[in-house]
Amino acid sequence: MWERTRVVLRYICAFLRTELEGLVKMRKSRRRKVKRVALAYQLGAPHQERITHGILRYAEEHGPWEIVSSPEGSALSLEGLSGWGGDGIIAMLETGSQVELAGRLDIPIVNLTNSRKSSGFPTVASDQRAIGEIAAEHFLERNFRRFGFYGLKEVWYSHERFTGFRNRLQEEGFPVSLHETESSLLSREPWKQDRRKLEKWLGDLSCPTAIFTAHDYRARMVLESCRNLGIRVPDDIAVIGVDDDPIVCDFSRPSLTSIRQDGETVGRRAAALLDTMLNGGTVEEDILVAPGELIERDSTKITATESPALRQCLGLMEARHAELIDIAWLVAQLGISRRQLEKLFREELGKSPHVVLSEMRVERAKSLIRSETGMTFREIAEKSGFSEARRLSLVFQRLTGESPRQYRQQFPPAVLDK
Repeated sequence: MWERTRVVLRYICAFLRTELEGLVKMRKSRRRKVKRVALAYQLGAPHQERITHGILRYAEEHGPWEIVSSPEGSALSLEGLSGWGGDGIIAMLETGSQVELAGRLDIPIVNLTNSRKSSGFPTVASDQRAIGEIAAEHFLERNFRRFGFYGLKEVWYSHERFTGFRNRLQEEGFPVSLHETESSLLSREPWKQDRRKLEKWLGDLSCPTAIFTAHDYRARMVLESCRNLGIRVPDDIAVIGVDDDPIVCDFSRPSLTSIRQDGETVGRRAAALLDTMLNGGTVEEDILVAPGELIERDSTKITATESPALRQCLGLMEARHAELIDIAWLVAQLGISRRQLEKLFREELGKSPHVVLSEMRVERAKSLIRSETGMTFREIAEKSGFSEARRLSLVFQRLTGESPRQYRQQFPPAVLDK
């Protein structure tokens, strides 16, 4: 009897102790000051939406924070935040006037862009040189030997993207043709004049040429100019942009290959940096965030070659790789021996036709994983030219270093929708 009573009392004491600890935590949480943080940048663009997603995730985990933004989604004016009385600001300081305005605000500010070489404020942004290196690597994999960069004058991130692009290509002994224009945020020149200069540069290039641009909107201008000039994309000129803006990339003709920035990580780290400042911590240096991956679309789906036979074979692969074709089928279509085909690929591309076909199929699978979130891996395998899901998994793992399931986890529906 007494033993049972002691057990019951022990449980009651444990229950009360847990409840008391919960009440103490609740009171501490209520006493914790709510930090009021303003987002002084345009919220609507896809990269900015990903940044905002990262900031909000951090605020949920480390708050309480009260987030202040423009009611219409446009950028909050720094001038309008004068005398606001909040705790901190996360902003994009793109111009000298914005930096000057920020300097007059007596409030901690974290900057989200390296449009300028130095803003004088703690900055969290993408590693721009790494973005340029990714573009160069993709073009080299596509066997290009002539390169161009279309960028913006006096915009630091454009300069850094060009530097990373140029430096990687110089390692292989290739020069880069450079065409720069003033940013539309700073220029007084009519956009038609800008377009004429771009078309003059494009018309003077030898084909095939691979062009990397400062961002997706400038890449779309290249695609439109090529169409006006009768230049074929990607046959004569291949194009890569930056930001992976779905409206620009998916609805351009042809669709645009682009490098996605890791906006969510930028947002989380910017919020963490501001939190450190609000808690009295010191900030010593800016933070560069590694970019996301290159999303390949039609504007680079070609392998540059001077060989008519190889060009024909690659065209067949590109058109039919989602079907269960094999090397024997290609040999029969081309009317050459398998040995000749293998030699041609090795000499021109440094890899076998089987590897090239596998790479095309994996890229197709990656595209389906990103866009068709409800599709099973068996269905993805069937639509990518693999005989079964197991074969897809083996080849995907070998070529990318991760499984299709691990790759899918990088693109949850909430992020994909943005």
